[in-house]
Amino acid sequence: MKPEHAIALALIPFLTVAGAVAATWSQRVRDVFFFLMVSLAVFAERTDVNFFSEAWYRGTSRGIQVTLLEILAAGLLIGCWLGRRGEERRWFWPASLGVMLLYFVYAGISVVVSEPKVSACSN
Repeated sequence: MKPEHAIALALIPFLTVAGAVAATWSQRVRDVFFFLMVSLAVFAERTDVNFFSEAWYRGTSRGIQVTLLEILAAGLLIGCWLGRRGEERRWFWPASLGVMLLYFVYAGISVVVSEPKVSACSN
C-alpha cells in the first residue's frame, strides 16, 4: 500500500462525514458544494486515488477510483436529505439516483468478472 492510499483511507470517511454535517447545517454550503462539483469536474483526474488498480492495454485501468467529486457528492446528497426543515422535511428520491445505483452495480460486476483478475495484492 502506498502512503497516498493510507492517507486517503483516513481522509475519505472523515471528509465525507464532515461535508455531510456541514451540508446539513447550511443551504449555502450545499450551494458551494454543488458549484465546486461542477467547476472541479475538469480536474477530477488530478484529485483521484485508485484502489486495486491495474493498468491495461493503452492506459485503460480497472479498480476503484475515488475523487474529490465523490466526496462532495456524498456530502451534498446526505445534506439534502437531512438538512431540510419545516414542512419541506420529507424524504425524497433524488433524480437519477436509481440509474446511478444500477450503473454502480453493473460496474462492480464488470470489475469482478473482468480478465485479468484484479487482485488485492500486487507484485
